Amino acid sequence: MSDRQKSVFGNQKLDNNNIEKIAWQKFPIKKRLEEALSWGKEMEWLHQKLYGKIIKIQKIKKDLENLK
Repeated sequence: MSDRQKSVFGNQKLDNNNIEKIAWQKFPIKKRLEEALSWGKEMEWLHQKLYGKIIKIQKIKKDLENLK
């Protein structure tokens, strides 16, 4: 078991059910919701940035078609 696992799980026997139970105890829902919200905001920012790039590409494509 790694040091990180020991710091989170202690010396408890680890199986899938036990890991989930311990995770719920160690990492409350509020913390997970804050992380999810943070991740959602980052995804929104990336989406806006990507959308801006798509608009620029469409404009360039239209300008190139007008040059023909």
